[in-house]
Amino acid sequence: MKTKVKDNQSLADIAVQVSGSVESSFDIAVKNNQSVTGILIAGQELDKSGIVNNKVVDQLAVQKAIPASVSKKVIDVQLTGIGYMIIGQNFIVG
Repeated sequence: MKTKVKDNQSLADIAVQVSGSVESSFDIAVKNNQSVTGILIAGQELDKSGIVNNKVVDQLAVQKAIPASVSKKVIDVQLTGIGYMIIGQNFIVG
């Protein structure tokens, strides 16, 4: 089964929502060829993991709560470092 990512959700949020445990984020990441710390896009569909903690899943469903812990600051970070530098523009050889 699949689940749709909502705004500001991380893989840990999805794991808690569908399995009741943040530990399932690793299983979900592997099943979906994602990084555990990667940025998810709203509307993206991910394969689910098995339920680990029924109480958490049931309580979230009763309260109609959707975990969403990603801050806009995390999303809007400009990528920097040697892996994102371009020779002659922002990486000066010399």
